[in-house]
Amino acid sequence: MHVERILMIKGQVRLKQSKIGCLIGNTFVGALAYADDITLLAPTPAAMRYMLRICEECGREFCVSFNAAKSASIYCGKNLLVVLTV
Repeated sequence: MHVERILMIKGQVRLKQSKIGCLIGNTFVGALAYADDITLLAPTPAAMRYMLRICEECGREFCVSFNAAKSASIYCGKNLLVVLTV
């Protein structure tokens, strides 16, 4: 099994254990993953920072770095949509 796949599995388990995420309909979602891509869903900017720290710790554990140039964030609030690049 590839290191990236192990990282994704471990990371998703840790993110799920954090119980941080959003309700989509009646479904609780904190992270969506496909291949080596991951999308984090958090209810607040502080929760997102916590989730990013979890991902960073998992990456450090498996000697994998995240490419900030290929990362982005979107913040949606009441009457507000801000697209940020990291």
